[in-house]
Amino acid sequence: MNYNNIQLIKREFFAMRNGIIADTLRKAGAPYPIIFGLTLPQLSDIAAAVGENRDIADTLHRNTTTRESLLLAPMIYPREMMDYETAYQWLAGAQTTEVADIICHRLVRHLDFAPSLASDLIKSPAVMSRYAALRLYLNLISRQTDAAFEAARNELAVNEPLTAPLARQIIDEVEFIRQ
Repeated sequence: MNYNNIQLIKREFFAMRNGIIADTLRKAGAPYPIIFGLTLPQLSDIAAAVGENRDIADTLHRNTTTRESLLLAPMIYPREMMDYETAYQWLAGAQTTEVADIICHRLVRHLDFAPSLASDLIKSPAVMSRYAALRLYLNLISRQTDAAFEAARNELAVNEPLTAPLARQIIDEVEFIRQ
């Protein structure tokens, strides 16, 4: 049987599925109709096997019904091909903190425009965009100490339950760095 790359990836998802993790994520309110329950090390292994591929990453990212597709996409997207607009759209459109975390950590933090992206996202009225900005600032804290601290301080004043722990973590990290 001849399968295309996406079909092969989905077969890997199916082969590695973990019902216990999937059920736990569903019960916790994960918004995806399809959850295979793969762990990040498993997804990293699949990413290593697939290699960098923009077309596959874009296809996976458009598959918003499957958790693992959204997590794998930033792992295989070639960094040198990611532009500001696409990065902004991916982060602003993240449905969960898990997806925002992976996009920031595995892809966007390595890009030259990451500081300006964080600066723009933190101004958004959307809480998930501000979460993504803080997550990105956490990755950039050694290079963007003052901007990260200011963003975290301002976000903490909003008293948003989703962003408050991350804002406190950034403030603690900055205070440690400044000692």
